[in-house]
Amino acid sequence: MINSRKDYERNLYLLREKLDQGLVQFSYEVKRSVEGILNVRQAHNGRINLNTIDEMARMTANSIVSMMSNFPKGPSGKNDDE
Repeated sequence: MINSRKDYERNLYLLREKLDQGLVQFSYEVKRSVEGILNVRQAHNGRINLNTIDEMARMTANSIVSMMSNFPKGPSGKNDDE
């Protein structure tokens, strides 16, 4: 659940990390989701500019984080991103 700006930023940074690692891929049919993610910008202070986050980017980031939390935990008892 998103309760703060910190939660929004965390989810978007985790999505970016998973995209960079090649763990998240999109089909052509979800072009709108990809466009929403590509439009997300950082402010001058390095934080995410919340005005650039559209519904598709927010929903995609939240969905990916939700799916990651459902993965089995490793031997350490933590998910890979913890």
